[in-house]
Amino acid sequence: MCSIVGLVSKTGADVAPLLKAMLEQTKHRGPDGAGVALGLEMARAGEIADLSVGELSGTRGLGHSRLRITGDSGAQPMTGCGRGLVVAANGEIWNYRPLREQLESEGHVFRTESDSEVLVHRLEDEMFKARDLLSAIEAMICELDGEYALAAYDDIQDEFVLARDVVGVKQLYYGETDKHLAFCSEKKPLWDLSIKPRRVLPGQAVKLAAEATNAWQFSTGCRIELPRPSQQSETGEEREALASYWTSLVEAVRKRVDGHHRIGVIFSGGVDSVLVARIAQRLGIDVRCYASGLRGSSDVDQSRLAADALGLPLEVSELDSDRIASELPSILSAIESTNHLQVDVAIPIYFAVKRAAEDGIRVMLTGQGADELFAGYSWYPGILTDSGADGLRDSLWNDLTRLYKDTLEREDKITMFHSIELRVPYLDPHVIRTAMRIAPSLKIRNGELKYLHRVMAAQSGVPDTIAWRPKEAAQHGSNVHQTLKDVLGQLEEGLEALSHDERPKPVDATEELGSAYRYGGDAYAGNERYQRVLDSLGREAGLA
Repeated sequence: MCSIVGLVSKTGADVAPLLKAMLEQTKHRGPDGAGVALGLEMARAGEIADLSVGELSGTRGLGHSRLRITGDSGAQPMTGCGRGLVVAANGEIWNYRPLREQLESEGHVFRTESDSEVLVHRLEDEMFKARDLLSAIEAMICELDGEYALAAYDDIQDEFVLARDVVGVKQLYYGETDKHLAFCSEKKPLWDLSIKPRRVLPGQAVKLAAEATNAWQFSTGCRIELPRPSQQSETGEEREALASYWTSLVEAVRKRVDGHHRIGVIFSGGVDSVLVARIAQRLGIDVRCYASGLRGSSDVDQSRLAADALGLPLEVSELDSDRIASELPSILSAIESTNHLQVDVAIPIYFAVKRAAEDGIRVMLTGQGADELFAGYSWYPGILTDSGADGLRDSLWNDLTRLYKDTLEREDKITMFHSIELRVPYLDPHVIRTAMRIAPSLKIRNGELKYLHRVMAAQSGVPDTIAWRPKEAAQHGSNVHQTLKDVLGQLEEGLEALSHDERPKPVDATEELGSAYRYGGDAYAGNERYQRVLDSLGREAGLA
């Protein structure tokens, strides 16, 4: 995991000092090395503070800071075989080994063992065919199996292209003012440049180049979308469905733990996270589980029961109103949002991840995505009743493809705030393809949500009390929802109210966010006073 930053000056100013400042703002994402490239000239250092950019000068550049997961090599930005390309990447490429073997057989010389180096060499090959960086990246996206965001610079054509994996596990933002065009892994550095961030969409390539008028501007290429499985290929027989789902999920977990002796799991005591931990355990990995919640909450109690039953080490962060109040500004800064629902969900995850970081964990797995694959939320039976199997399939697919806007970005930011890489096995494209072919009748059966998923968990050794535990949202299972409202009520009197013009705009009702916003918002109806307090705290924390 890493931070990517980039700048183009519209006024002809040197961007090297600003690139370093942007890296400093996101140093939690990459504490183990940093680099800046202006054209093909580079400066690198073991720490951002030691990065010397005084000898570099230019009006456009690319920066990167690195979170070391394995090995000491892999400093970025990277160049390839001297063909004028520079690449900075964030994330993991699971199929880099076969891609590397092919490239080496064609004469490419690798300097590191990093999976990211495959990207620059593969782009060189595609550039030879397409002679256009945008087309080259679009072709490469179709080949990559990974969770990533990247930025590439072509020194010959003098242009940048940004891209993001097709599921949208890793985020990248961009935007401009009358002084700068910029991009970054987080919003805060863009806000400080008075830029309103826009997302690079999943599977999208965004070009940044000078047009015929010699004015630099952003333009978007075609979007490589996650293929939706055809309804004709659905799996309806239970035994066949269980076998194919088990094979795909085990392989997804294997990819994400390969080469690691110890990993962490964000652990709620619910079936999704427990199943991921169980599979990693069966693969021979030293699994450490991390949970948080108020004393006596169901998530805390069920996490302990599940960990004891499976022999998994568990660390629990027990919360109270004082701990939540003291960390609330950091939580808002981490997730770059003051949205009440987002903050509610973030709190138990934040404290679990913080405890993992104290243990030196660098890689964590999460159970996110299973509810969208297997109809785990309370509103799905109503959709099935009202719209039938096809309507449920449509709803699940729509919810799945919107996860990048809230869930995935929130949890990547929480883990990276603590210098931890988050991996999402349920959102492996092969798992998605397999699960979306499974008939709705195996997802909701006799009123039981996630039926097939729960059957498989029980067969894998997850205790029945956990495998069939009813779904509880993180903020409710941890008892955070009411506690946060109590905290905000206590803070309300001491905060200066925002004027109408200063108050952040509400979530755009026309933007189709995750299903919890569209179906599960009743718990937040009438909570305007709490949202105002969060907005004020966000202002104090420097959020736009």
